[in-house]
Amino acid sequence: GRGNAEQHQQHQQEKDVFIRMLKQAGVSFPSSSSSSTSSSSNNNKKGAPQVADPSVLRRSLERSLKLEPAIFPDFEEAMVGYLREHCYSSLIPTTRPSASSSSSSSSSSTSSSSSSSTSSLSIMFNNDSLVRLLLGVESIQKDLIKVLLQELLAYNDTDFSSDTHEAQIPRLLLQQLRWLDHVVDSEDLSNTLPEVLGAVSSPIKRELIACLPAILVDDNTHAPVLQALIELFKEDNQFTGAILDCISNLNLDPVMLETVRSEVIDMLQASPAESLPKMVEFLLQTTTTAASHNKQEDVREVVRALRLHLDFDFGLSSHATIISSSSSSQASSSSSGSGSSSQRKAGEGLVLDALKSSIRFNKEVMQAFLSEIESVESSVKHKILDVWTLVLLHTMPQCKKQVE
Repeated sequence: GRGNAEQHQQHQQEKDVFIRMLKQAGVSFPSSSSSSTSSSSNNNKKGAPQVADPSVLRRSLERSLKLEPAIFPDFEEAMVGYLREHCYSSLIPTTRPSASSSSSSSSSSTSSSSSSSTSSLSIMFNNDSLVRLLLGVESIQKDLIKVLLQELLAYNDTDFSSDTHEAQIPRLLLQQLRWLDHVVDSEDLSNTLPEVLGAVSSPIKRELIACLPAILVDDNTHAPVLQALIELFKEDNQFTGAILDCISNLNLDPVMLETVRSEVIDMLQASPAESLPKMVEFLLQTTTTAASHNKQEDVREVVRALRLHLDFDFGLSSHATIISSSSSSQASSSSSGSGSSSQRKAGEGLVLDALKSSIRFNKEVMQAFLSEIESVESSVKHKILDVWTLVLLHTMPQCKKQVE
């Protein structure tokens, strides 16, 4: 009725504020993008807007919003509506009108094939999408970042294996936030990210974790995100590799890094075999690369922890499997055990690979293992890990004599 008509008119006026200001700043939209008649079925199917000069766009919007502060709420609401209605086209690189396309539009039409060839040759791409350009406008950046992160939730049920625009949108949304030249409110961003991390689906969560080092450009605001990552690390081992890779790429101060290492060490015994190689690699890598006054002692502490918590039965698990499956009456019941045993052996082998790599390329790790093994007072106190470490060391010419 009348109320719906008034709401439609108000929505159109708000949308016109956004469209009008961007057009004044040199943005040209595909014909249906500025029309309120575009249906949801056409959503995201139109091409990206044309932007004559990205720097002019940013300056023009900053100036207009400063001169007309009263229209800011309407502009922002209209902006959010436009981005949701044209999400995909707002996330892909904008095009730039060229001289040849301008001249061809003013001249008389030629044959359709010639026109098509000319227009395809005249297309020029900007590096940034419309959303990325809008993130450069300081007055709207903070709210726009929240909109982009909240928009991720709309794609929790998306089939990411499909080759559709919709399946690409979560990754495109996150790409907009990578390596921003300037983040207006880094603290607010760091407080918002854990909320989003806890609400998105597993595939999006994995993408978000991978992007965090490029999103968190302010090293002083890592604490909330780091705490959320540690909690997720404890709760769900499917993200172990992604989380530890992410933390490795964050620029953490020594105290925060030591806190993370302690959490990882505490989880060694409770973690599944397939998670252990990445955990071992993280512990040794961050200890040897971190800026520390007591690096040698830090490495020895990690080595002690590995010897204490990596209680592997190398070479024994396979025998246990053979024995358990020797009886035909127990063959079927032992099949699941055999599978888990094979998985464990594979994990143990990868742990040895991680140790071998660290020992080979880090003298501190090599010396720490040798020192710890030599300090064992009684042979009965040696770990199976000690034996395998000595085998690894014996393959290295510089350690062979000392091992013997």
